[in-house]
Amino acid sequence: RQQRGHGTDVDRQHEAGGAQLELALPGGQRCPDAGQAIAQGLLAPRADSPAPDADVWPPTLPNGRVLQIGERTLHYALKRSSRRTIGFVIDDRGLSITAPRWVTLGEIEHAISEKQKWIFAKLAEWRHSPTKFVSELFDLVPDRWQADVLDAFPHRQRMAMKACKGPGKTAVLAWLAWNFLATRFDPKIAATAITSDNLADNLWAEMSKWHQRSDYLREHFVVGKTRISLRERPETWWMSARTWNRSADRAQQGSTLAGLHADYILFLLDESGGIPDAVMATAEAALSSCKEGHIVQAGNPTHLDGPLYRACTAERGLWHLTEITADPDDPRRSSRVKAEWAKEQIAKYGRDNPWVLVNVFGRFPPQSFNTLIGPDECSAATKLVYPDGELARAPKILGVDVARFGDDASVIFPRWGLRAETPMVFRHIDGKGPATPAGPAAKRKF
Repeated sequence: RQQRGHGTDVDRQHEAGGAQLELALPGGQRCPDAGQAIAQGLLAPRADSPAPDADVWPPTLPNGRVLQIGERTLHYALKRSSRRTIGFVIDDRGLSITAPRWVTLGEIEHAISEKQKWIFAKLAEWRHSPTKFVSELFDLVPDRWQADVLDAFPHRQRMAMKACKGPGKTAVLAWLAWNFLATRFDPKIAATAITSDNLADNLWAEMSKWHQRSDYLREHFVVGKTRISLRERPETWWMSARTWNRSADRAQQGSTLAGLHADYILFLLDESGGIPDAVMATAEAALSSCKEGHIVQAGNPTHLDGPLYRACTAERGLWHLTEITADPDDPRRSSRVKAEWAKEQIAKYGRDNPWVLVNVFGRFPPQSFNTLIGPDECSAATKLVYPDGELARAPKILGVDVARFGDDASVIFPRWGLRAETPMVFRHIDGKGPATPAGPAAKRKF
């Protein structure tokens, strides 16, 4: 769509590289790809609301300029350079513009006046909707489970993906990283994986792949072997690849993700099933002082310990957990894994084979072949419901674990048939002194 006014032609383009602006200047001079530089900062609040703790957004900048747009006062800082494009940096400190020396102030302010509302709205939209960011920037439609993860990201601090082989979980990690780099000011991202080769061949390769698919990302970001940075702020706006030594002690492993101090922090752990707990502990500590921080981990359920296992079991209440399966009989299965391949593995090894459980079903295996019940079976059992009517003839049983001394607790666990009731916990019961409440409490339970 072309809009004409005040002697200036402005084209709005919607291409595979995302929503872009291109500014044509009067007098036949043209600023190539001017609109592609819309906001390397991108930390914009919603277009219809001011930023927190500010009566006017953007706030006044030191040595800044002031532009009155209707009833709104817009403050910005202008820097001249030899670059060929106009660059907008929108962050929580205000609006900064870098423009070629030959572009007049009137032309710059006219461009701001014409398009500032659209710019703010677009950038806020990308920040609050990573799904839209991915769709517009890469010209694709994420799978349903991928869209669920992307939509949850702005609202959840800890996210985990427990997956079968090949559903596209590493692509999601890369999309989240690019979204965070593009929509937060001076962000710091640390990425690690189970091995250095795994990190280089999977997540880092995925980051490079999507970087090449977007004109916008190629314009503003540089991808190196271990570091991705914003061209104009490489010291403060980056993502780094971190590796850890298997033979190192816990303190040395914990230093893998150490050293990140910023308002906006993101930790990415790929194939986290085999990553040591010490690595995760450092990431957790960094969340205590940042303005916005996230930990996102993904992996196959290969280990019955480590960060992924705890996120799926003991710490499940802290994590937004997404489970992805390739089970050919499950309607929610990942379409990226061939159903025929999954059926072949099941026919070859059996549904209960540990390899099939991990790689096809995305489930934790038993600890050993002599283990009867695994963590996924326990989790499934907690979701079962048995109404009183089905248990009328079932026995009522009390399981009792007596702790006689010290600080250990005594526990009475009532069970009615197949339905487990809430356990009762008592401390300092030694049979001396006043009657203990354990007996009466158990009677009231049943």
